[in-house]
Amino acid sequence: MNEYHTTDGGLQVITLGKFMELELPVRETLLTPWLTKESVNFIYAARGVGKTLFAMNIAFALATGKDYLEWKAQKPVSVLYIDGEMPAREMQDRFKDIAASTNTLTMPENLRLLPRSYQLDGNMPNLSNTEGLEAYSAHIENADVIILDNLSSLMYGVKENEADGWEPVAQWANKQRNKGKATIFIHHANKSGEQRGTSKREDIMDIVISLRRSPDYIAEEGARFTVNFEKARSIYGKDTEPFEAHLAKHDGTSSWKRIDQGVDKEAEEMVRLSNEGLSMVDIGAKFACDKATVSRKIKRLKQKQSA
Repeated sequence: MNEYHTTDGGLQVITLGKFMELELPVRETLLTPWLTKESVNFIYAARGVGKTLFAMNIAFALATGKDYLEWKAQKPVSVLYIDGEMPAREMQDRFKDIAASTNTLTMPENLRLLPRSYQLDGNMPNLSNTEGLEAYSAHIENADVIILDNLSSLMYGVKENEADGWEPVAQWANKQRNKGKATIFIHHANKSGEQRGTSKREDIMDIVISLRRSPDYIAEEGARFTVNFEKARSIYGKDTEPFEAHLAKHDGTSSWKRIDQGVDKEAEEMVRLSNEGLSMVDIGAKFACDKATVSRKIKRLKQKQSA
């Protein structure tokens, strides 16, 4: 970078010609297609939709080099998961389930946790001031990906609707981007379904994902939501189309299913098998789900087809 010229203010300036001659590395993709190095990302949802479970699965896939919802981790990378509110036993149980569902026998050492529940006094550094941000510095140096779950529990003493309170965090996130790291912020939605607080947060983001309950969701189904790309700086087309994610449980095991919106091939196959006379139990065995799930999927598809 010796082609830069230093001005009196210490800022670096370069002519367009020299800039275009620079040999800049392509940003490495960590989770295909959307998560790259040198990126700042934002995931939000209403309470209880499943944003923490979603984030934990992303963290586990990145650390193990496995896939999640057909998003492919290119290789294992170092992840730091900063949690601001989850009870320790709940977090432990969830990671046990994730490991079991991905046939992972050994927990990845490159996935490190910095949870509130593990701190002696139960306090976490405040993201909204310089002192708090500095307290995290030593722990993020070796991390390729930093996940902060969630903003409301890690930022305090500021009003969410005021943009000024976000500025120190935005500057910190940009510094991490310049160091080659990927940062993922987890946040709450407001009552209208949009991200809670100032929209200025989204200005620096490369990717903004919202998770929303499906209109026909019922509580017995567990985690089931649509994944929506509301901002995508580096991807487009089919990679940004919304889809439904469902954590299906069967015989004590769980697995994530991705259903692209428009055509539910799995439901179509269930209808076909039902028309051939197979019972709901037998169909469920083929798709690793219970008969109630089969019945709901068949009913939904028939309703869509008759609408």
